[in-house]
Amino acid sequence: MVTLSGKAMYVGYLNGCTIYADLNGDLEHSEGEPKSTTGKYGGWSLTVPEAAQARANVIVPASPDCIDRNTNLSLSVPVQAAAGCEILSVLSGLKYRLVKTYVAQNTSEAEATVEADRVIVAALGLTDEPDFNACTFDHIEQLWGAQFGAGRRLEDTDEVTAAGLRLTLQVVSMVHGVASVTGFKNANAYETSVNAALGSVATQLVEHAEMANGTASTGDPVDIDTMALVIMAEAAANVALGGSLATALANSTAATADYVANAATTSVATASDSFDALTTIATVGVVGQTDSPAVGMLLKEARAAGFSDFSLFSSVTNLSVSLFAASTPEALKEKAAAVTVPAPEQAPSPAPPPSPSSSPSTSLNDIGTVNSNTEDSMNGSAWALLVLLLPLLCLGYVRFRYPSNVGLWFKYRFSHSNPIVIFFYVPTEAREEMRSTLAATDQLRVRFEVRGAKNKDLALNTHTSSSTSEHEESKQHSTANEELTAHPLNSEESKQPSTANKEPTAMPTADPTAEEPASVQRSVTSGAGADPADGLWSTRTSSAHVSPTKMRTPVQRPAQGAAGAGSSSSPSSTTPPQVEYPRLIERI
Repeated sequence: MVTLSGKAMYVGYLNGCTIYADLNGDLEHSEGEPKSTTGKYGGWSLTVPEAAQARANVIVPASPDCIDRNTNLSLSVPVQAAAGCEILSVLSGLKYRLVKTYVAQNTSEAEATVEADRVIVAALGLTDEPDFNACTFDHIEQLWGAQFGAGRRLEDTDEVTAAGLRLTLQVVSMVHGVASVTGFKNANAYETSVNAALGSVATQLVEHAEMANGTASTGDPVDIDTMALVIMAEAAANVALGGSLATALANSTAATADYVANAATTSVATASDSFDALTTIATVGVVGQTDSPAVGMLLKEARAAGFSDFSLFSSVTNLSVSLFAASTPEALKEKAAAVTVPAPEQAPSPAPPPSPSSSPSTSLNDIGTVNSNTEDSMNGSAWALLVLLLPLLCLGYVRFRYPSNVGLWFKYRFSHSNPIVIFFYVPTEAREEMRSTLAATDQLRVRFEVRGAKNKDLALNTHTSSSTSEHEESKQHSTANEELTAHPLNSEESKQPSTANKEPTAMPTADPTAEEPASVQRSVTSGAGADPADGLWSTRTSSAHVSPTKMRTPVQRPAQGAAGAGSSSSPSSTTPPQVEYPRLIERI
């Protein structure tokens, strides 16, 4: 499949028009042929089979729904061109007819295209513009100041633009003027008259371009014979105008076409700007495509009577007079003054889709060029996106940190305290106050401070828990040692077997006021003694790994009972003296 695209125009761009590709050459839309609708500025696009591209013709049929943006009139004349034509216009339609004429004379398609271009250049009187191509000529784009040809701008192409406009508006006015009378009966008669008139124009272009010796014309633009158009249209529509009416129609049509063409070319040369030039062109375009009320009423009367031979029409003389009166310069100026056209509007660039290649095959170089252009376009888009994204990211960062002082941040950042430079100067005190305000509302700083406080509390809690665990462990060790040292003889007593027949040995009860026994003092000093109780004390003290220097001197406690050596052998008298031993110093 191949995509065909371009623009469609008449006096102005054609909006909302049906456009189709005629693949079988019947000049009608058949089932299966691609169809589309033109855009606001005449843009169109069609997808056709690659094999059918060479023979396809693109046609915009006349329709009340097809609107000329410049004149606001419905398209009354179909516009067509070959598939490779980018611009569908009056001139490209003439080129299409010329190519078909030459091909019918056993000329190749390529040679016929070259001959058609030469004929149109001669008709425009542009013998010094051999590269002029009707399929790319857009007088509206020219008038908006777009480039033309080899880099030349509007002020250098007045001659080309004026010549193209002149021929375009001449054909528009002549075809409508002739067909409105010869095809007065119905729409089919009108369409037949239009085709006959356009065929006559193409024939006269060929005659103008060719001299007796086959050379090009001398450079004068074509002078279209309107009487030839009337004769051809009259025969095609099968009506008889009569000599006087045919002459009046030919003269009035020629006068109107000349007025329209001269006004358009004068506007191109003298208008103050493109807007004024396009407005004048649209205005005279309306003048060339509208009938006078008097002529319209008489034609309606003849249509109602069913006449095909105007010699039988009683008001034929009045019709001839009305045609002449409507084509006088005064009448045409008065008609132009009453015309209102839409304000010209420039199409966005680029207006049409890119023109497809004339050859269906694509070379490796073309593929490389397309890939390179695509890559360059993507790189440019990426850079443009980055340039737009950086300010947005900066603004988002500022809004995050200073949600309520975004403007203050920009004022602070883009100000200075140098009184020599007036622009953006702010006193030092004011800038310091702004800085303090920003620091107080810095959300990022607040978040870091809150997180730091949480981490500090977590560290303190961990340290406190560790210290508490060590303190509890030390306290447990101390409690265990206290229990061991509270009753030093109980464990040894439990180890010795109990003798039922042996009486317990009575031990003297210590006097509370007496001096400490020497055995106890020796155990503290030397860590050993002859007394078994002293030995037990020494062993248990060392098992607790406590240095004697860190112990207090044990204090002897008297037994709860009678004192003296001659005490009785009661259980209380056999209990060993209770001694309070020093505690261990708690570890930190």
